[in-house]
Amino acid sequence: MAVDNKDSLSCSTASVADKHFDTIIVGGGILGAATAYYAAQRQQRVLLIERRSLMSGTTAQAASVMIRHRQTQTQSKMVNETFDCIKRFEAEEKGSTGYKETGCVHFGKNASQIRAESAGLTPEPIVDLDEVSLERYLPWVNPKKVPACLVKADGYVDAYSLGMAYATRAKAAGAVFMEGVDVNALLRGNSNRVVGVTTSEGSFYAKHVVLACGPWVNTLLKEFGQGLPMAPVRSQYWITEASQRFSSENPISVIPEAKAYTRPDTSSLLFGLRDDQGAHADPFALPECIDQYAFGDDPDGWLTLEDGFSGLSDYIPSLGELPIKHYMAGVSSYTPDGKYLIGKLSGLPGVLVA
Repeated sequence: MAVDNKDSLSCSTASVADKHFDTIIVGGGILGAATAYYAAQRQQRVLLIERRSLMSGTTAQAASVMIRHRQTQTQSKMVNETFDCIKRFEAEEKGSTGYKETGCVHFGKNASQIRAESAGLTPEPIVDLDEVSLERYLPWVNPKKVPACLVKADGYVDAYSLGMAYATRAKAAGAVFMEGVDVNALLRGNSNRVVGVTTSEGSFYAKHVVLACGPWVNTLLKEFGQGLPMAPVRSQYWITEASQRFSSENPISVIPEAKAYTRPDTSSLLFGLRDDQGAHADPFALPECIDQYAFGDDPDGWLTLEDGFSGLSDYIPSLGELPIKHYMAGVSSYTPDGKYLIGKLSGLPGVLVA
């Protein structure tokens, strides 16, 4: 049955009289909601099925930094499409996406290289920072950590709010949402083609099934002898206690040398470190609710913090004095090459992944 949630967009199972759709989407995180938005905009009959409530899985755990600079033109264009959506959604005044444009300070990489790689993809200037200007933008950073540059058009977003913005507009365009419904298996028809899904509330049929269920995707593909090159891996960030040295107006920052990033969190500092412990999860053992999921032998992230402390404190001299008020160990779906898995699934007609 549909989850009783005041923010829910779902309908009761009984009200879904039509069992046939153009597209069924499995997973109600931000990727599933965005897929529903684009499909509905193209006049497709869309059904999205989420086993808990919308945005309650990995989306809710995201730090949600929004950086235009990417390794490839394709990735940059995809990120810019998200920025364009945010701009349109905010202009429509149907609820905030939670986006805050703070800019992003990039450290340790030649500013001219970032400028060249971002040519035509970043709408605002990339500003070289000297010690004085760096201290003005990030007063808590060691000002001698130059070269650095500022990309003014970057920022961060509230992933839940942006995901719900996609979902709200998808529903307005005709998409149907079902929450609190488990997808048990993919339905196969002739010629091995997937023609729908079986759920805790019956079977539904579609020309295409899009799997946007993140770290759980391989649990649905196993029976077909298929699997995506992706693993549920720990992503971590910490939030300090409030301090006058931090402001919500500070830019986010990317610090490759320290394997870190930072983001303002009102008057606190949020910082993330690459997890060199390699903590990962078995997707078949991953619980439905990952809010309190603990990884391996380092459930509180102390080993990662110790490993990264020296490098990060070179940039943030006061790091050792800052009490930590919150720690988040989220589940991220990583691929070996860091590229997205989007499109048709080879060998299983009727299935797409996102």
